[in-house]
Amino acid sequence: MKQLFIPFVIMVAVLASCTKKQYSCHCEGGIGGPFDVALEAQNKKAANSECKTFVDRTPGGTADGPTDCYLK
Repeated sequence: MKQLFIPFVIMVAVLASCTKKQYSCHCEGGIGGPFDVALEAQNKKAANSECKTFVDRTPGGTADGPTDCYLK
């Protein structure tokens, strides 16, 4: 029984660490005012990086683009 338990625990731990979690990115600016964007990422560092680059992914020269985004 012990021989099956250890691999099972390792497998569950690996699967739990691979799942993406939900994060919320809050952006300021734009014509419509502040807004939130839902993100899925492996960890908080990856979500923060994706949130910070959200400003760069909007089309340049638009008046309704966000000016600053941060992880909530």
